[in-house]
Parts: sequence; structure tokens; C-alpha cells
Amino acid sequence: ARMGTDLTALLSQGPRVAGTPAGRAAGDYLAAELKKVGYTVEFQPFTYSRTRDQGSSLKLDNKTVGANALSGSPAGRLEGPLVAVAGVGRAEDYAGLNVRGSIVVGRRGTIPFWEKARQAAELGAVGIVVVNNTSGNVRGTFGGIGPIPAVTVSQEEGQALLGQTGTRIALDVRTITEEVQARNVIAKRGSGNPQAVVGAHYDSVPGAPGANDNASGSVTVLELARDLAKSPLSGRTWFVWFDGEEDGLWGSRKFVEANLELVRGLRAMLN
Repeated sequence: ARMGTDLTALLSQGPRVAGTPAGRAAGDYLAAELKKVGYTVEFQPFTYSRTRDQGSSLKLDNKTVGANALSGSPAGRLEGPLVAVAGVGRAEDYAGLNVRGSIVVGRRGTIPFWEKARQAAELGAVGIVVVNNTSGNVRGTFGGIGPIPAVTVSQEEGQALLGQTGTRIALDVRTITEEVQARNVIAKRGSGNPQAVVGAHYDSVPGAPGANDNASGSVTVLELARDLAKSPLSGRTWFVWFDGEEDGLWGSRKFVEANLELVRGLRAMLN
């Protein structure tokens, strides 16, 4: 029942996108609950650059298809022949294909979006379209700035694209870059370095409540912190809620950078 209350509280503000009021409210809630059971709570602020989609699309045969720009995708309007890759865009999937000057289309899965785009770019492709491997569309991230403009499309729309190699396509990737003010939430007892870290990311993607990705993990960590509050284990454990995960593991990366010696001394990390 208590975890259900926590979950409702995290979801009540809307999508917890890093750097937004909803994300800040979620962090404040976690901190307040942790202080109630005696933890010292610190916020670790950090900044990073994020691209935001302003309404990307692609067009072929006079039909416009809605698309989601990958976070980190360069903006651009480009045209070229469509080349379908048999597979998910690994190096071997390009055998016998000439993709120079083309826009590649391939399936989601197996390898990260960054790797798909890198393979296509190295072979001369000017853009890439990734077809979702389940029903509906998906929002993804490069985890940094990508090598070429890139979008995702729904499985339903994408299946048709996979059979149209040679068709001329226009890709309009409308992204802007913004500076994100994010923060990790760190709870601890005592002054020594921990032997273990228990963590979860508490941010979510735009347009979705993030109940299971990852409010469920966040409230689990909160309940573990409560359960261990009066145990000697709490003096040897830090509880950390990472921000900016959906944009590319920013929170966990910043935590490690700020605590190199502490991390080297850990015996365990439970994520």
C-alpha cells in the first residue's frame, strides 16, 4: 500500500522528463520521504545538452509519415533514394548494398541506435530510418550527438518502407538543442564511503507516465531504503536515484565522474 502511494505521487505530476517541473517534483518527493526515516539527502546537480523533436516527418510517393527524431539526432532536410537493410543494421547486413547518398531504413533491435547510424554513415548514407520492432512508434536516444539525421517510425508504417528500395524519400528532421538542468538524488546515513549502492533512474520519456520505466524501480529503491533505515546495512549503503537516464545515462555517468574512488571501492551495485 505504501509503495502504491509512492507510485501515485510520482505519476501525478505527469511525465518526469529530466529538467522539467515534473522531474523536479519527483525528486523533491523522494527527498522528503527519505528524510522522514532519518536519511541525509543530497541533490547532485548537473547539466547536459539535449535535442528535442519539433515535429519530424518523412515523405514518399506524396504521402507524409509521422516520425520521431532520435534524441541527439542532427537536424536537417534531406532527400535521397531509400535503401532497405535486411536486418538490424549490423556490418554484415550491408553486404552487396551501395548506400552512398541514400537514406537507409532498417529494423530496431540487437544493437544500439548509435551503432546502426554509425554503420550507415561510414558507408556514406545521409540519413537513417529505424522501424520499430513492436506495434506503434518508439522514442529513442543516441546518448550523445548522432552522426547523421535519424528518426524512428511505427512498425505499421515501417513495414511498407522496407519493401521500397529505390523509391525517392524526403526526410525532415526538426530538432532543437536545449540545455538541461538535472539532478540525482542521493540518500545516506553516516559519513563513510558505502560498500554498496542501490539505485534506479527516476526520469521518464516525454508523452508517457513512466509507471514501469522506471517509477516502479524508483519506489522499490525507496521502500528498500525505508526497510533498511534502522539496520546497520544502511550505514554501508547509498541509495541513488539517477536523472537524465532516458537521454543517455547522464545521471549515472555524472555520479561516477564525481565519485571515482568511492565507485572503485564498491563491493556491489544493485540497479
